[in-house]
Amino acid sequence: MSDTSDKIYEQIIEIDLKDIVAPYNHMHHAVILFYMEKCRDKLLEDMGFSSKKLLENKIFPAISSVEVDYMRETKEGPLKIVIDKRRMKRKVIEISQKVYTPAGKLAVSAVVSCVLFSMETQRAIVPSEEFVEAFLTT
Repeated sequence: MSDTSDKIYEQIIEIDLKDIVAPYNHMHHAVILFYMEKCRDKLLEDMGFSSKKLLENKIFPAISSVEVDYMRETKEGPLKIVIDKRRMKRKVIEISQKVYTPAGKLAVSAVVSCVLFSMETQRAIVPSEEFVEAFLTT
């Protein structure tokens, strides 16, 4: 099986008005990252590896790096968050995400790298074949 996938996964997020920062009238950059994390969490859930299931096995996803490009303000209205590329590099899970404005314009592009972290060994682990297959096909 290939260790990369271009399978599209998307989620529409309604912006909570409390996330709009006055006087700038747009979302704070860290809040956008939070919404992107919620999309990754939903992907894990849809894969059958919810946070609850992972924690029952004393495992959790841990971010190792994030590269973000902010291109437009994100304001009121629904945002479309897309995971458009996925890659497994042994222990590293790499996810490419994009955020689109309600008008369909690219606002944020990011590459997030993470690992599955074992609470027992206090180290990153190699994901199971079941996890890798679900990650590349869901």
